[in-house]
Amino acid sequence: LKPEFTTEYEAGVDLRFLNDRIGLEVTYFSNRNTDMIIPLDVAPSSGATNLVINAGETTAKGLETSLRVTPIKNQDLRWDVGVSYTQNKTIVTKLTDDSKSVRLAGNSFLGVYADEGQELSVIKGIAYERDQEGHIIVDATTGLPNITSTQEVMGRTTPKYILGFTTNLSYK
Repeated sequence: LKPEFTTEYEAGVDLRFLNDRIGLEVTYFSNRNTDMIIPLDVAPSSGATNLVINAGETTAKGLETSLRVTPIKNQDLRWDVGVSYTQNKTIVTKLTDDSKSVRLAGNSFLGVYADEGQELSVIKGIAYERDQEGHIIVDATTGLPNITSTQEVMGRTTPKYILGFTTNLSYK
Protein backbone atom coordinates (compact mmCIF):
# COMPACT_ATOMS: atom_id res chain seq x y z
CA LEU A 1 0.00 0.00 0.00
CA LYS A 2 1.01 3.57 -0.66
CA PRO A 3 0.05 6.45 1.62
CA GLU A 4 -2.96 8.56 0.70
CA PHE A 5 -2.08 11.93 -0.79
CA THR A 6 -3.98 15.17 -0.12
CA THR A 7 -3.69 18.49 -1.94
CA GLU A 8 -5.53 21.32 -0.21
CA TYR A 9 -6.13 24.99 -0.83
CA GLU A 10 -7.54 27.30 1.81
CA ALA A 11 -8.27 31.01 1.88
CA GLY A 12 -9.74 33.03 4.67
CA VAL A 13 -10.22 36.43 6.18
CA ASP A 14 -10.43 37.57 9.81
CA LEU A 15 -12.11 40.97 10.19
CA ARG A 16 -12.50 42.94 13.43
CA PHE A 17 -14.51 46.11 13.91
CA LEU A 18 -15.38 48.68 16.60
CA ASN A 19 -12.32 48.12 18.77
CA ASP A 20 -12.65 44.30 18.53
CA ARG A 21 -16.30 44.24 19.64
CA ILE A 22 -17.39 42.61 16.37
CA GLY A 23 -15.42 39.88 14.64
CA LEU A 24 -16.07 38.01 11.41
CA GLU A 25 -14.08 35.02 10.16
CA VAL A 26 -14.69 33.39 6.78
CA THR A 27 -12.69 30.46 5.39
CA TYR A 28 -13.14 28.55 2.13
CA PHE A 29 -11.28 25.31 1.44
CA SER A 30 -10.94 22.79 -1.36
CA ASN A 31 -9.02 19.53 -1.24
CA ARG A 32 -8.37 16.46 -3.36
CA ASN A 33 -7.48 13.04 -1.92
CA THR A 34 -5.86 10.41 -4.12
CA ASP A 35 -4.68 6.82 -3.56
CA MET A 36 -7.29 6.30 -0.87
CA ILE A 37 -6.96 3.11 1.14
CA ILE A 38 -10.14 1.14 0.42
CA PRO A 39 -11.28 -2.27 1.67
CA LEU A 40 -12.92 -4.34 -1.11
CA ASP A 41 -15.14 -7.37 -0.47
CA VAL A 42 -13.80 -10.63 -1.88
CA ALA A 43 -15.37 -14.06 -2.30
CA PRO A 44 -15.43 -15.98 1.00
CA SER A 45 -14.02 -18.99 -0.85
CA SER A 46 -10.71 -17.09 -1.04
CA GLY A 47 -10.28 -17.47 2.72
CA ALA A 48 -10.37 -13.70 3.32
CA THR A 49 -13.15 -11.22 4.00
CA ASN A 50 -11.71 -8.27 2.12
CA LEU A 51 -8.76 -6.93 0.19
CA VAL A 52 -7.23 -3.56 1.04
CA ILE A 53 -6.01 -1.55 -1.96
CA ASN A 54 -5.01 1.95 -3.03
CA ALA A 55 -7.69 3.40 -5.27
CA GLY A 56 -10.12 6.18 -5.44
CA GLU A 57 -10.18 9.91 -5.44
CA THR A 58 -12.38 12.41 -3.60
CA THR A 59 -12.79 16.16 -3.78
CA ALA A 60 -14.09 18.24 -0.91
CA LYS A 61 -15.18 21.84 -0.74
CA GLY A 62 -16.35 23.73 2.27
CA LEU A 63 -17.07 27.03 3.93
CA GLU A 64 -16.59 27.98 7.56
CA THR A 65 -17.90 31.25 8.96
CA SER A 66 -18.18 32.69 12.44
CA LEU A 67 -19.50 35.96 13.80
CA ARG A 68 -18.57 37.16 17.29
CA VAL A 69 -20.13 40.14 19.05
CA THR A 70 -19.16 41.63 22.40
CA PRO A 71 -22.21 43.57 23.65
CA ILE A 72 -20.67 44.27 27.09
CA LYS A 73 -16.99 45.11 27.52
CA ASN A 74 -15.75 47.13 30.47
CA GLN A 75 -13.18 46.90 33.25
CA ASP A 76 -15.06 44.28 35.26
CA LEU A 77 -17.39 42.48 32.88
CA ARG A 78 -17.14 41.05 29.39
CA TRP A 79 -19.80 39.14 27.47
CA ASP A 80 -19.08 37.52 24.10
CA VAL A 81 -21.75 35.95 21.90
CA GLY A 82 -20.98 33.99 18.76
CA VAL A 83 -22.57 32.04 15.96
CA SER A 84 -20.80 29.73 13.51
CA TYR A 85 -21.81 28.01 10.27
CA THR A 86 -19.90 25.21 8.56
CA GLN A 87 -20.68 23.44 5.30
CA ASN A 88 -18.59 20.66 3.77
CA LYS A 89 -19.31 18.41 0.79
CA THR A 90 -17.08 15.51 -0.26
CA ILE A 91 -17.70 13.87 -3.66
CA VAL A 92 -16.23 10.54 -4.77
CA THR A 93 -14.77 11.33 -8.19
CA LYS A 94 -13.15 7.93 -8.88
CA LEU A 95 -13.05 4.52 -7.22
CA THR A 96 -11.52 1.52 -8.98
CA ASP A 97 -11.48 0.46 -12.61
CA ASP A 98 -13.61 -2.57 -11.70
CA SER A 99 -16.14 -0.98 -9.35
CA LYS A 100 -18.15 2.22 -9.18
CA SER A 101 -19.50 1.41 -5.69
CA VAL A 102 -17.67 0.18 -2.56
CA ARG A 103 -19.29 -0.81 0.74
CA LEU A 104 -17.35 0.83 3.57
CA ALA A 105 -19.37 -0.68 6.43
CA GLY A 106 -22.52 -2.70 7.05
CA ASN A 107 -24.02 -5.66 5.20
CA SER A 108 -25.95 -6.35 2.01
CA PHE A 109 -29.24 -5.08 3.55
CA LEU A 110 -27.96 -1.79 5.00
CA GLY A 111 -24.55 -0.20 4.72
CA VAL A 112 -22.39 2.86 4.23
CA TYR A 113 -21.10 3.19 0.67
CA ALA A 114 -18.73 5.20 -1.48
CA ASP A 115 -20.38 5.56 -4.89
CA GLU A 116 -18.58 7.22 -7.77
CA GLY A 117 -20.18 10.59 -8.57
CA GLN A 118 -22.01 10.72 -5.21
CA GLU A 119 -21.23 12.17 -1.81
CA LEU A 120 -18.85 10.09 0.30
CA SER A 121 -20.49 7.78 2.85
CA VAL A 122 -24.09 7.52 1.72
CA ILE A 123 -26.36 5.09 3.54
CA LYS A 124 -27.91 2.54 1.19
CA GLY A 125 -30.29 -0.27 1.99
CA ILE A 126 -33.17 -2.43 0.95
CA ALA A 127 -36.29 -0.24 1.15
CA TYR A 128 -40.02 -0.85 1.23
CA GLU A 129 -41.87 -0.87 -2.07
CA ARG A 130 -44.18 2.14 -2.40
CA ASP A 131 -47.14 3.01 -4.61
CA GLN A 132 -47.53 6.18 -6.72
CA GLU A 133 -48.66 8.16 -3.66
CA GLY A 134 -45.74 7.00 -1.50
CA HIS A 135 -47.66 4.49 0.63
CA ILE A 136 -45.90 1.26 1.62
CA ILE A 137 -47.19 -1.77 -0.32
CA VAL A 138 -48.17 -4.63 2.00
CA ASP A 139 -48.37 -8.28 0.94
CA ALA A 140 -52.00 -9.40 1.17
CA THR A 141 -51.05 -12.93 2.28
CA THR A 142 -48.41 -12.26 4.94
CA GLY A 143 -49.36 -8.74 5.99
CA LEU A 144 -45.68 -7.75 5.77
CA PRO A 145 -44.33 -4.86 3.69
CA ASN A 146 -42.86 -5.76 0.29
CA ILE A 147 -39.18 -4.89 -0.10
CA THR A 148 -37.30 -3.65 -3.15
CA SER A 149 -34.93 -5.94 -5.00
CA THR A 150 -32.15 -3.35 -5.18
CA GLN A 151 -30.57 -1.01 -2.69
CA GLU A 152 -31.62 2.63 -2.57
CA VAL A 153 -29.93 5.67 -1.07
CA MET A 154 -31.62 6.22 2.29
CA GLY A 155 -29.51 9.01 3.72
CA ARG A 156 -26.02 10.27 4.37
CA THR A 157 -23.63 10.14 7.28
CA THR A 158 -22.67 13.80 7.19
CA PRO A 159 -24.91 16.79 7.90
CA LYS A 160 -25.69 19.38 5.21
CA TYR A 161 -24.36 22.04 7.56
CA ILE A 162 -23.40 22.61 11.19
CA LEU A 163 -24.70 25.61 13.08
CA GLY A 164 -23.26 26.54 16.46
CA PHE A 165 -23.91 29.13 19.13
CA THR A 166 -21.54 30.20 21.91
CA THR A 167 -21.59 32.62 24.79
CA ASN A 168 -18.87 33.54 27.25
CA LEU A 169 -19.34 35.69 30.33
CA SER A 170 -16.35 36.76 32.42
CA TYR A 171 -16.17 38.89 35.52
CA LYS A 172 -12.90 40.57 36.55
